[in-house]
Amino acid sequence: MPRLFGRNRWQWEDEAQRIRYTISRMDGKEVTPFVLTYRRQITGEIGYTRQEGYEFCHVFAEQALRHFGPTHEAENSLREMGLVKYRGNGAKFLMEMENLNIHARVTGIAWRKIIEDELPVEALRQLSHIEYVDDGEWLEAVSTVTRADEDFRETQDLRGGGPSGATGGKKRKFQDSKPTVTAKRVKRQYTAKEKADNQKKKAGERKVKKDG
Repeated sequence: MPRLFGRNRWQWEDEAQRIRYTISRMDGKEVTPFVLTYRRQITGEIGYTRQEGYEFCHVFAEQALRHFGPTHEAENSLREMGLVKYRGNGAKFLMEMENLNIHARVTGIAWRKIIEDELPVEALRQLSHIEYVDDGEWLEAVSTVTRADEDFRETQDLRGGGPSGATGGKKRKFQDSKPTVTAKRVKRQYTAKEKADNQKKKAGERKVKKDG
């Protein structure tokens, strides 16, 4: 802006002309509303109230910076957006991000990058298959794919097929498949006296049996 103010200084009769020249060099859909409004507020034309001081360059610069420059509120919102995490609830995550972006006003690739950094891998894979017209259409797609991913995970958990269910099932199966081990009978050890008595007993039984 100072560069535009400095052009062809010898041609300007007053600061208002310099402002009109600067405004004429500003284009794009982001600046058009500001340009039209400011131009009409300098003169008070087409039903606009003429604003005192709007014909001075320092006032124009102040209004332009206030409208386009990063504010303290915008910087705080952008910092808070970096702290928001996706925790398995896409609707809540997107609502928090969009509310903060009201002040941060991030758009396009930068806006999508902030969102994508928090999304699950499967959601990113689904999003990569389609090209989107604008940020609004893209956000609707984000909402759809995250909800589908959340529904799938919820179903898997209910079936016991989630991370915890799968691990528990395999562990039980492994335990149930272990072969049953039968304990071996320990052979009794006899003393010398017990062995002699046992032999006498058997000899006596044999004699009785023979005599009988």
